[in-house]
Amino acid sequence: MYINMYFTEFMDRLNGSAQRRSFDIYVDDKPVQSMKPVTPIYGNVTEVGIYIILAMDSTTFTLVSTSNSTLPPIISAVELFEILDYTLASPNQTASSSSMTKLPVILGTVVPVLLVLMALMK
Repeated sequence: MYINMYFTEFMDRLNGSAQRRSFDIYVDDKPVQSMKPVTPIYGNVTEVGIYIILAMDSTTFTLVSTSNSTLPPIISAVELFEILDYTLASPNQTASSSSMTKLPVILGTVVPVLLVLMALMK
């Protein structure tokens, strides 16, 4: 499974405010390795891609505020992709034909973020 997460900051804090939003991404209560904390930038989109070899119905994604964050985590969108084998047969072939072609199929879904991710503040 491949997941794209999109983050954008909607608050313009350029007026000298000390507020900061920074967080880590966890998959099944484990931090995503080799990844810096996400710090969304006002007016820009930050995209994070995560590849998971095996995902289950119970797989959870959690956004956890870093110790120097004063604002809770926020996410704008998420896409989920799964690669499946799809058997392609011509109209004259039967299901038992050995000449059928297997093709990888990528299924993508945009899921409402609030149903998929939990935002937690330390």
